[in-house]
Amino acid sequence: MSALLYQQRRFSAGLAAALALTLVCCSSLLAPAQNVAEPERLLLAANETDLWLAAVGVDESILHHRGVSGSFESFTPFKAAFARLAPTSERLYAFLEGGRLHVLTAGGWQRGRDLPSGGVPTSLAVVGQTLYGLIPTANVRTSPDAEGASSMLPDTAPLTLLRYDYPQWTVVAACPHGAVPMDDAALAPRLVTLQDTLHMVWLSADGVLRVSALDSSSETPTWAEAQGLPALAGLRAFWFCAVSDLPTVVLLSSNGAASESIQLFRQLGVGGQVATWRAADLRLSELPPDVAAEHIDDVVAFNQHLVLLVQGSDGAAYLQFGRANEPPTESTVAVADIRSGRLDRNRGPTWVQTGAMLTLLGVLLMLVLFRRPAMTDDAQLPQGVATALAIQRLVGFGIDFVPFMIVAGMLLHVDIESGVRELFAWAAGGNPSSGAFPAVATLTWWAIATGMYSVYSLVMELITRRTIGKVLTGTRVVGEQHVEPTVFQVIARNVLRFIELLPVLWVLGFLVVLSRNRQRAGDIFARTLVVRGVPDESEVSKEPEGDEQNTDGE
Repeated sequence: MSALLYQQRRFSAGLAAALALTLVCCSSLLAPAQNVAEPERLLLAANETDLWLAAVGVDESILHHRGVSGSFESFTPFKAAFARLAPTSERLYAFLEGGRLHVLTAGGWQRGRDLPSGGVPTSLAVVGQTLYGLIPTANVRTSPDAEGASSMLPDTAPLTLLRYDYPQWTVVAACPHGAVPMDDAALAPRLVTLQDTLHMVWLSADGVLRVSALDSSSETPTWAEAQGLPALAGLRAFWFCAVSDLPTVVLLSSNGAASESIQLFRQLGVGGQVATWRAADLRLSELPPDVAAEHIDDVVAFNQHLVLLVQGSDGAAYLQFGRANEPPTESTVAVADIRSGRLDRNRGPTWVQTGAMLTLLGVLLMLVLFRRPAMTDDAQLPQGVATALAIQRLVGFGIDFVPFMIVAGMLLHVDIESGVRELFAWAAGGNPSSGAFPAVATLTWWAIATGMYSVYSLVMELITRRTIGKVLTGTRVVGEQHVEPTVFQVIARNVLRFIELLPVLWVLGFLVVLSRNRQRAGDIFARTLVVRGVPDESEVSKEPEGDEQNTDGE
């Protein structure tokens, strides 16, 4: 009796937690969106796992951040205008318009050490957790408080590299002489990190994009010129970044007309001292209907994608995702929708997620009202049979389902790891109004995978009552009274299986642990069990008696 009461309490507690989670998610969906004023400008910064967007006003900046899961998080407005951002895996460096440095960590904003010369670096980059800045050499000469500044006095290089060694800035090296400050920021020299090594990229006087790596192996770091890429005619801007550690350059050019053309080049190998650059087809996520890209303001690398900050023909700003030679797995995001908390128009409509949440609530209520005894009462099973262990069910599910995930991912060019993380964020109740609704490609991949798996399970169970996963784990499907399940029962449990695999309904998977007979929702409503074979107690009890008699006989 005590065990039964314990099972009832455990199920009630789990069910109450699931209901609470559902109500919280539904309330977040129904929260009204807020209107926000247009920012003066937008700043974009990223590394492979973090994407930062700053909406900068006259005297206020609002940060928005997302990880690879796809969920945007908004921060409390910062009462100053950001000028440049540089993220690491643990912090965000932010220079203000006046030149002050602030650092955002898990503990909040902290005041950093400003550049000795004041002002804002022309470019920022990080290697590990270390910040590097690029400033005019003339500013270093006039800053005797910068450690190592005296070593730069004889040099005529226009630009100097500094490193932020908290709590001070240290001069690292003079930059290549061909790299000169430029009024046009889109063509100015800049820093970039490639494979944990700092590089500098600049447009030389002969129209070639030069890329030099910083060699820090000696006491005096030097720049080693490694690659060169002829610039396009009419070049208006360039961006250099690493997509999955692969050097990638995006060139924006114009032939004098109003339209702009964008080209992508990747470094696919090095021959001698000259890198081999090859053009690639840049495939971008779609903009909303009747909207065209009028101008590209910035390009960064994030989560195996390029992210383009695009000004649309409708006057709105968008984050457009791109990949080389294959379709992106991310959908275009409207910046206004990120800032206002609305679900952007290119992601699924709000009613889809609202309906899924209401479905979860309805399933839980039906379990309580109509099938509660199935949660707490032991199934009547004959000798030699017991309900399958939760680990058996999990392993069997993995054996059956993972191949369909892989095949669907290959067909749709979806990265499985990223897709699963995105779906988990949605299943965990991430706020869809801040962009957590999965990308269309991710949803399509999951729908195809679960559809193929459900059909496969239905066919196998109609014919043999077992799938390959059940055969390998030693389990099979039976009716609640240990009779062969009817065709209707098999169909019902597999139709409900497809519904249970909706990410927002994954919480129902805990029923396998909470229910008395380790049934999932489909089993409970279809009145079926998954069982395993165990030794017959009557046969086991006879063996010691036989041994004892033989001993006595001896």
